[in-house]
Amino acid sequence: MIIMATFILLVSFTVLFILKRFYMNITYQKIGRFSMSAMLSFIGISHFFIPSNLAAMVPPFIPFPITIVYLTGVVELLFAIMLLFEKTYKS
Repeated sequence: MIIMATFILLVSFTVLFILKRFYMNITYQKIGRFSMSAMLSFIGISHFFIPSNLAAMVPPFIPFPITIVYLTGVVELLFAIMLLFEKTYKS
C-alpha cells in the first residue's frame, strides 16, 4: 500500500506539473496540495477496504483496533478535503 500511495503522489504531481508547464496557471504550492490530497484520499479510502490488514499494525495495547483504523481513515479523508480549499491550510 505504501508503494501504491507513493506512486499516486508521484503521478499526480507529474501530471499537474506537466499541465502547469503547458496549459494551466497553477502554483507549485497548489500542485503539492492537490498531489498530497490525492494520496491521502487513496490511503483514507483503503482504510475501509482492507481494515483487517491495517488493524494488524495497531499495537496490541490499544483497544478496538478496527475502530481506530476506521477513525484514522475518516481523519485522512478530512485532511485530503481540507487541502483542496485555500482557507483550511496555512501557507
